[in-house]
Amino acid sequence: MHAAAMEEDDRHVLTIATERFERRLAEETGKLRVVMGQLRSDVRSDMAQLRAEVAELRAEWGQFRVEIRGQMAQVRGEMAQL
Repeated sequence: MHAAAMEEDDRHVLTIATERFERRLAEETGKLRVVMGQLRSDVRSDMAQLRAEVAELRAEWGQFRVEIRGQMAQVRGEMAQL
């Protein structure tokens, strides 16, 4: 009977340890999901900001090209008069 009682105690301890492990795993998984959600949100925000900056750079580059073309046309006109 003594061996059977020890075996029952071992199963009980194992059951408690398993339940604790599963609960802890669920808690840590929940924390990880929160962190991942925040990271995803941060990445989306950074991407939106980067898109805005790229759009601004494209507009500036387009304006620069217009200015250069105008200056080149002016130089051609001046050279044609010589």
